[in-house]
Order: sequence, then C-alpha cells, then structure tokens
Amino acid sequence: MQKMFLAYLAVLMLLPVCNSSQAQQRPQETRIYDQLDPRPYDPATEPDIDMYMSNYRESNNRGLFGSMVERDILTPLVGPDRMHPTRRGAVLTHIKLLSFVTLPTGQRVVNAKIDPALKEQRMFYCAGGNGTIESAGKTYTIYEGVGIIIPPDITFSMHNSGTREMTFYVIAENLPDNFTPRKEIVWADEASAGFSSNTVHWTHNYKTLFSRKSGLATINCGPVWFMPMTMGQPHSHGEKTEEIWFSIHGDVKVMMGKELREFQEGTAYKIPPNNQTPHSNINVTNEVVKVFWFMN
Repeated sequence: MQKMFLAYLAVLMLLPVCNSSQAQQRPQETRIYDQLDPRPYDPATEPDIDMYMSNYRESNNRGLFGSMVERDILTPLVGPDRMHPTRRGAVLTHIKLLSFVTLPTGQRVVNAKIDPALKEQRMFYCAGGNGTIESAGKTYTIYEGVGIIIPPDITFSMHNSGTREMTFYVIAENLPDNFTPRKEIVWADEASAGFSSNTVHWTHNYKTLFSRKSGLATINCGPVWFMPMTMGQPHSHGEKTEEIWFSIHGDVKVMMGKELREFQEGTAYKIPPNNQTPHSNINVTNEVVKVFWFMN
C-alpha cells in the first residue's frame, strides 16, 4: 500500500499546483511559478532542503526562566540570503526563534517575565505533561493542546504538578514598533476550537489556535491533522512568506522540492521562499498524525 501511495506521489510531480486562496495561504501572494517542475533534481540550482530542517535533539541545552530547559529548532538566518543558509536550521527571517522547552516534574518558574528590551513575545504550545500558570491573580491549567501567549513585561509563574516533564514548542515572535501587546497572558485550548477547514490543500484538517486577532503580532498558527493514507496538496511560497511546520506525533513524511524526508517528532522545517519549492506533508500510515503550522 505504501509503495502504491509513493508511486502516486511521483505522478503528481507532473501535475499543476493549484493556486488556492484559502486560510493557510496568503491571498495577496503573487505566484510566478504555478507548476511542479518535471525536470530532474539538480543540486547545483535547487535549494538544499536539509538546511531548512532541524530537530531539537541536534541542539545544546540552555536555561530559560530559571527552571526550564530550552533547545533550538529553527534560528535566525545565517548566510548570504534566504536561499543559501550556511547553517542547518538557521533560516528564519521573520520569526525570531522556534524552540523546544521542558519543565521537569515538580519544578516551578517563579515570578518570571520577558524583558521588554527584547521586543518579543512567546507562544507556548504544550505537547505533553500537566501543570498550571499563574499571572495577574489568575490561574490557568496546562495540558497537551493548550497554547499560551506570554507578552513582554508580564509577570508569571508556572508549576509542573504532573507525573512527567512538561514539554512545549515555543515560538518567539518579533514585535513590530506599531504593535501593542496584550496586558495579560492569553490562554487557549485546541480542543475547544472548531476546525477551520478539512479541505484546504486537499486534506489539511486544521484549527486556528491563535491569530493576529487573538494576541499574536504577525502570524497565525494551529495544529493540523492528516488522516490515514493522505497527503497535502503540493504548493510553494514566495519570499514574503515564512511558513513553518513542526511534527508533534506520528510517522510523517515531507516532500520539499523534488525530495522526500522523514518528518519525525521534534523536527521543524521552513519552505524555501522561492515560489519554486513545493511542499507536502504525507501520511502513509493507517493512523492519524498531528503536526503544527504557522506563517506570517
């Protein structure tokens, strides 16, 4: 069955890419390349997609807010331009950082805050564990599927009250000068959100967890599920778009350009922004898989 599915994928390389204007694509983005390229892969002219991918297990630990441990996944661009990064995972031009953060069992973060001088806010997405976060006299529960926006200069405390470490994917978002952050943390549970679509790009079953309307400065984000034996419509993005995906659980493959890669839990990738590198998340298993998406 998997062989048949991958053979079907190969046929897709000859088909046109649809120019969708639905929620997961920038409607204003101008397409200069609307068709999958039938020519053989040429490493001399095409992006090195491995430079646009990284897993937190490749990074060293560092402390965060006293008791947390942070590992980088994707970091700011290192290289002459967006199409030629010189360090794996150092590809970001819009977002400041994507990282993986843990809080050990029983540990606390006490009276922490994000320094306003950093001009950033952070969105924590809980991938596992249980606990609480307190701020401004309010207490919120944390468990898998909960997202929390922590604006700058907002004091908060966090406690891991569960029996396993708490794990988070954390997006550090640059704040434009004309953006006014919220005056308190913003909490959301993906289970309470309705599906935004289950047909965009063929098979993306996604929910909007946070958007610019709910406290983010420049991006929209949310979890995406792929049903068994399905794949997303291959499509590309241009230089004005920074689209990032990270894998939460399940055996996922990713197509970028003319190549396939494993997309294991803890891995993230950015689509090379040249309007010529299609991407697609692929589920060739009999189980539902879950990934997470965000873009400016």
